[in-house]
Amino acid sequence: MSTQTLSLGSKPEIEITNVGGDLTVQGWDRAELETHSDDSPRIKQDGDEVTLSCGSDLNVSMPRGASLTVSYVGGDLKVENLDGKVEVSFIGGDVIFFSCNIFKIAMRSSSDTGWLASSASEVFKPKLKGREDGSRGGIGCPA
Repeated sequence: MSTQTLSLGSKPEIEITNVGGDLTVQGWDRAELETHSDDSPRIKQDGDEVTLSCGSDLNVSMPRGASLTVSYVGGDLKVENLDGKVEVSFIGGDVIFFSCNIFKIAMRSSSDTGWLASSASEVFKPKLKGREDGSRGGIGCPA
């Protein structure tokens, strides 16, 4: 298993562009980003901006208040203990948020697969942007 750790500043922005398997993101009270994976994730850091991708399952620990953008996950997404802005584009499996104080979440998807669950064990359908052709699409409960 590969582990990588980066020091971050006070306003980190984390972008995860591609994960081939499942992605787990855990917020913590350290000014560091730490990754664990069976392969070596590709990481690019420019000050407080970090971009990473991984071909397999990926576990990420990051500052609780950091902003997070997730572009593509082939499997499930689990997000725990985050307080910052979260934007999610495409998730191939289920999406679970647990113990998050997220006031702004944006989700987009090109399919109707997956569920979005909150930490209160509620399942809900967030307000999602549809496809360009106007048809219904998104992550959430089936209509």
